[in-house]
Amino acid sequence: MNDLLAFRWEGKPVIRSIKDRDEHGRWDNTRYTIMSVSCLAIFKSDQVNGD
Repeated sequence: MNDLLAFRWEGKPVIRSIKDRDEHGRWDNTRYTIMSVSCLAIFKSDQVNGD
């Protein structure tokens, strides 16, 4: 994951992480966002099947 977070495409990050804290201030979750510059998609209806 750290390699993906450090990776840049045309100088822009491909993935961003946001760390959340719980109500006691402890680290709770990390949310990862795939940035649009990556051109990655999942569950896209016009996906090519490789035929």
